[in-house]
Amino acid sequence: MPQQSSIEPVTKPTEAPFETGDVRFSDEEIERLCGFMPGYFRSIKRRPSPRSIKALLFKLQLARLLIQLRYPEGRDEEARLNELLKAFTLEAVNAPRENESAHTLIARQVL
Repeated sequence: MPQQSSIEPVTKPTEAPFETGDVRFSDEEIERLCGFMPGYFRSIKRRPSPRSIKALLFKLQLARLLIQLRYPEGRDEEARLNELLKAFTLEAVNAPRENESAHTLIARQVL
């Protein structure tokens, strides 16, 4: 007699937003980043250079993609970017490690 398997069919995971959309920063996000960078570099006590700006943009994009992958149900990209920028700033000044948001945890991994 064949043995019955108790394994349930695998459901298809939700599609991550970056698989169907554009991963570039929008014009509004670019404006927000232009205001964010000077203060961020002051807080980490570094001078912004083309290389450091490019590296920060890469890290922000990576963190944003990781957040989208981990939490695909969130659709408010502006709020997500604001939380991410706040998390990067908190990590730059070594804020306390209590009650951290998911954004802070991912920012720490990327930084």
